[in-house]
Amino acid sequence: MGFKWLHPSRFSLFAPPRFAARAMLMALQLPSPSYLAAPLQPPRTCAAPPQPRVGAASLARPPMCARRTTTLFALSPEPSPSAEVHKTPANASAKVLELAALLTYPIKSVRAVGVPTARLGPEGLEGDRRLLVASAANLAITQRQHPRLATVTASLEGSWLSLRAPGQPPLNVTLPLETGAPVTASLFGSPVQLFDQGREAGRWLTALLDAGRPSLLPLLGMNAYKLLAAPARTRRTGGLSDLAPLLVMCEESVADLNARRALRGQPPVGIDRFRPNIVLRGCAPLEEDTWCGLTIGGAAAVRISSPCPRCTVPDVDQLTGAADSPAAGPMTTLRGYRARAGRGVLFGAYASVLTPGATIRVGAPVQVQYC
Repeated sequence: MGFKWLHPSRFSLFAPPRFAARAMLMALQLPSPSYLAAPLQPPRTCAAPPQPRVGAASLARPPMCARRTTTLFALSPEPSPSAEVHKTPANASAKVLELAALLTYPIKSVRAVGVPTARLGPEGLEGDRRLLVASAANLAITQRQHPRLATVTASLEGSWLSLRAPGQPPLNVTLPLETGAPVTASLFGSPVQLFDQGREAGRWLTALLDAGRPSLLPLLGMNAYKLLAAPARTRRTGGLSDLAPLLVMCEESVADLNARRALRGQPPVGIDRFRPNIVLRGCAPLEEDTWCGLTIGGAAAVRISSPCPRCTVPDVDQLTGAADSPAAGPMTTLRGYRARAGRGVLFGAYASVLTPGATIRVGAPVQVQYC
């Protein structure tokens, strides 16, 4: 029997061994063994590792193919934190929102101040909530206890503080900020080291908040209230904010609330009642619930941490300092559709800063990262 010359095109070096052997035998006109004629089996897959008991640590090794895959991924270089911050997230939305407003509150619980630009710091917008009003016993005071704080307009430029309120003479104070020994104030039960800003500021606040209330403290040369300032960094994650450095809200969520109030014959309320820092435009109502993060202006990034549980402050008119009756305030409306068992009434989103030092501007485009 003579051998035929085999052209390389008759079989491929890259073919599976069974195909190559079968092709060679056919070319030599030899019978094919039965094991080569057997049907091909599907490729073997990597079995999932056994699942450990709940609460128990698993000591079982993963299958070999899983270990090879893990090794390949482990050899890939990890991106640097800065690259992670600035790259567009894989689950980012193609829809671009607009940064409609930036609001700061130089003194906690006073009236909002709109700014065109703001620098992000570890504790939120720079200059936001760096001071608070405290009682003589160093307990933090907010609009929950004194709605009239909503009528105070504070302007802070460097160490120069200007205070204005209806019926009160203006007060200009040069803040020493961190001079003298700090006092330990209580903010929602959490101790924080702050600095007293002097008796003049205390007298101004006492005259405003205790107007018409009999008190023996002024007769004793004491003030019922004091103005306390935070150091450059506090030991609280959110600085002097309630729970987080930033509060983000959409105009459309408030418009949806006002539409519900209109159906009940109630007047609309402004977004300033909810005391946000970052106001966005172009959202769907209540879209904040679905976010995990925001990229602002292409460079600044914030992480959405949780929905904001609401207190009674939204029931305070931020122009007059008057509190609504329980039935007339927006909190009653919100309880009808935003109450969650064990979590309270949720409206808006808390956020933390991922890019300290970045500057954001009103009108900047905002890209959303969905959860």
